[in-house]
Amino acid sequence: MNTTTLPQTLRLHRPWPLRALHEAAALLGRAARSLRRAWRHWREERIARRAIRSALELPEHDLRDMGAPLWLQEMARARREARRFDNHLERLSSRFASRGYY
Repeated sequence: MNTTTLPQTLRLHRPWPLRALHEAAALLGRAARSLRRAWRHWREERIARRAIRSALELPEHDLRDMGAPLWLQEMARARREARRFDNHLERLSSRFASRGYY
């Protein structure tokens, strides 16, 4: 008598709970990568804004000597003139307020 056992069958697909778990893990991984990419971009933009802001504090002749672009030199000049104008207005308003004009 021939007593051969049948081989165990191979599964051709994973059960649906495992597939759903795998898809959820992949989705979370993509979301984490996207969040890291956005964070990195925000950090680089912040560093660039700080660099420009600190360059705007320099006088025009220093920016010219460093070879800064003309738009940066003009922005620095305009910012300094606006600050000077605001200081002048502040002095005038305090002077007029002390004399009782308003």
